[in-house]
Amino acid sequence: MRVALIGMDSFFFTKRLASLLSESNEIEWVGCCDLEVEDDDAVANTGSSSAEIAEQYNVPLYHDVFELISDVEFDGAVVSTHPEDVAETVVALAKEGKHVYVVKPGAMDHGAVDVLRGGLDKRSEIIVSGPTYRLHPSVLAAHQAYKDGQIGGLSSMRVMHQHGRLSTWGEGSWYRTEPDLTPALYLGWYVVDLVHLFAEESIDEVAALGSYLADPGSPQADTIRAVCRTESGVSASLDLYFGVNWHYPDLEFEVLGTDGAIRYNSMQGGAIYRGQEKIALPHEKIDSLSVEISRWVAASSGHGTAWVSVNQWLDVLDDCLTLQDALVFED
Repeated sequence: MRVALIGMDSFFFTKRLASLLSESNEIEWVGCCDLEVEDDDAVANTGSSSAEIAEQYNVPLYHDVFELISDVEFDGAVVSTHPEDVAETVVALAKEGKHVYVVKPGAMDHGAVDVLRGGLDKRSEIIVSGPTYRLHPSVLAAHQAYKDGQIGGLSSMRVMHQHGRLSTWGEGSWYRTEPDLTPALYLGWYVVDLVHLFAEESIDEVAALGSYLADPGSPQADTIRAVCRTESGVSASLDLYFGVNWHYPDLEFEVLGTDGAIRYNSMQGGAIYRGQEKIALPHEKIDSLSVEISRWVAASSGHGTAWVSVNQWLDVLDDCLTLQDALVFED
């Protein structure tokens, strides 16, 4: 599959995607576009200019996405740039018949989500967003156990995701310069998505508190605790940690049913609890981004299906923005 990389200014993701695209046996990386991002912004987030990355991988660099579309034949694009630039870019690519993998978060406000909904409605292209935990073997097994009725009906959930420490990110990165881009959005994506996966509905009510106590130099809340309730009454607690610099699980979740429960910790493993039974979940580490890119390529090539629909990931994004809107903390 012929793929273009759109966006050259994303901390971590730009260089990780460049590596994935160049090494994949399923992908021919045919072009990249920096969307006219200034070199200083690219360097502040990735450590390299757009030209340096393009030269390193011997891939032609464009500054305008429409010039790329005009000059280069490609089947799909991975979009990884500042979230305020994502919506119009993704819609433009879809209108040209391109499959798209959107690196989260795909928007900074509900209006941009509406732009995506309107522009992507009834499109036949494979347009997904990630990374998520949806294709993690433990999550897949837990979700299948729930769908098979092994723990009865869903009553509540608890999900924790930790993402390291904000001080790791450079002074000029989005995480430090954008007051409206908080961990409630870009970390909340992972936990809200799991609530959607199991509950299969949107969040109806949410309250969230944040603190700066773990990483005093952080311009953003480094710890967020939220409680929410879905449209049918399923309650959930969401814990987001961005002040961790020690060995610690990146994911922990609990799914409480009417007849049992499922618990998982990414360092210790997990199990299904039912009656007197304890059934172990599969426990292995995967690179979610790599797995999802491979699955997206397969689905775009007609070999399988997408793991999430456009409306499903846009519903998650909307609820992440609602979580961000609900966040309360002391200055």
